[in-house]
Amino acid sequence: MIASASDEIWSNGSACGRRYRVTCIGATNDGAYPCNGNSVEVTIVDYCPSPSCPATMELSREAFGAIANLDAASSCYGNANKGTMIAAASNAIWDNRGACGRKYKVRCIGATNQGGYPCNGNSVVVTVVDYCPPSGCHATMDLSREAFRAIAKLDAGKIKISYTPV
Repeated sequence: MIASASDEIWSNGSACGRRYRVTCIGATNDGAYPCNGNSVEVTIVDYCPSPSCPATMELSREAFGAIANLDAASSCYGNANKGTMIAAASNAIWDNRGACGRKYKVRCIGATNQGGYPCNGNSVVVTVVDYCPPSGCHATMDLSREAFRAIAKLDAGKIKISYTPV
């Protein structure tokens, strides 16, 4: 089984081929507990740049399914499909589930690292569908891959944003 490594363990490609035993230890939101008690050994085969990789590793569907429920629900809407222009809210705007369904117009306003200017000048409207707890959320919002791509280069790493309620 395979996985992609985040900046935390990538180490300029030296993580390629390394094997890790991975176990699910809990939910990243306050939805149902997703873990099934199993562990799995994965081999690092690719790089997963921030912010599209908010964890240490991004597991293949097969590897994730071996340790957790593939249909783990969002904190706001369970398994309902709310589209691709979505976000998870941090404590800054979560409001004890009050943020569920809120729409925000989000715009990239700059880089948070030395990787060059990542913004493309566009904005996107996202709907809050989940909670991003402090343990894994170091920003105001965790944008879906599609929403992030709409406003900035995916490989940019974290970006600075402005956001306004719609």
